[in-house]
Amino acid sequence: MGWAMRDTVQAVIAALDRHAARALILALVLAAAWLGWKLWQKYRFRRFCAVPHITPDELLEALAGASRLLVLDLRGASMIAETGPIVGATVAEHDRLAEAVGDWPKDRPIVTLCACPEDAGAVHAARQLLKEGYRSVRPLKGGYEAWLAATRGDTPQ
Repeated sequence: MGWAMRDTVQAVIAALDRHAARALILALVLAAAWLGWKLWQKYRFRRFCAVPHITPDELLEALAGASRLLVLDLRGASMIAETGPIVGATVAEHDRLAEAVGDWPKDRPIVTLCACPEDAGAVHAARQLLKEGYRSVRPLKGGYEAWLAATRGDTPQ
């Protein structure tokens, strides 16, 4: 096979030799563009997540207080089935938030909770509820892992 392809292999090597600098520049430009795109995505995500959060300790304090608040558990059904529900929380799905909130007063506090990296699902749900006119919606900082750590007395990892 090598003997039959020797002319083609020689032509490819010669072409690479002639265009190596251009290929390297093109590869560097593509790598820089990809890195720039990733940094832009990270910047947009950080801006998206710039909503006030509630800490697990603040949530525990609020739950122990007299005022009522609604906790929306946005973890997936399989995770809830595996780990069990959070006592006092309402299980919700992102595409059915209105059903989960029901007739909850728009001026009463709501806490969203998920098991997503960087609380992405809880932030998304909080933003959606804020757009719908709810005045006090905050995602739980650290999500389900932070909740477990706070209720068990562990330190979050």
